[in-house]
Amino acid sequence: MGKRSRANPNYIDHVVGAMVFIDSVHSEIHEGHFFECTAYDNSIDNAAAIDLLVVTGSRRCHIVFQGAVGGNSVAYLYENTTVSDNGAAVTIHNKYRNALMSPSVAVYSGPTITSVGVLLHSSFLPGGTKSFAGGGQTRTESEWVLKPNANYLARMVNISGGAVPASIALEWYEEE
Repeated sequence: MGKRSRANPNYIDHVVGAMVFIDSVHSEIHEGHFFECTAYDNSIDNAAAIDLLVVTGSRRCHIVFQGAVGGNSVAYLYENTTVSDNGAAVTIHNKYRNALMSPSVAVYSGPTITSVGVLLHSSFLPGGTKSFAGGGQTRTESEWVLKPNANYLARMVNISGGAVPASIALEWYEEE
């Protein structure tokens, strides 16, 4: 049947003769609507956090986040976060490298938080404590559809009792 295209959406694998399908999120990558950004710290102190401020634009944003840390930690997602300083802009990448679409969402690391806002999600990441820390990770399996023109906070807090590495990754697509 040839390659898949808008004119020919059905594609049959030439080896096994099966129709090839991709999920809708994968399709958003192909359409150039899918973005990603990350933050990493090689050593955050006990009770310290990595914070990413997500400022949505006018487009509807469908987002998932994931975190990894070298010891016990807690991941949070807050809505309606207020800040006195956004922090440093985080580089955002379109996962389709030839796409022309730019994100309407902006992401900042190290914001100065006035109020975290409304807690939407929290999850414990078991990773061990102090010298017995092996690490843990989490990922929201279903997306959050964020309100336009709002502030959100993705936060990873180290509760391992010692300094550990940690990271947060955000992945989202935006409706045109």
